[in-house]
Amino acid sequence: ILTANRLWKSLGTFVLTGVAHPSVKKLIEISRLDTVLKIVPTVEESIDYVFMEEIEKELNDEGGDDGIDK
Repeated sequence: ILTANRLWKSLGTFVLTGVAHPSVKKLIEISRLDTVLKIVPTVEESIDYVFMEEIEKELNDEGGDDGIDK
């Protein structure tokens, strides 16, 4: 999971979804992976999250260039 996160960081957004089993949730919390990974409850929410991240990235890229020559 950490390797996938590292690989996707430079290419886009890595979202872990569907973590429903209590033991898996506990393991993620104990290992503090919840501070490193973006964990979203459902596939639908993860799709929304990825789209919003892309929109935010585009807006930030545009915001750096205001078109004014100095």
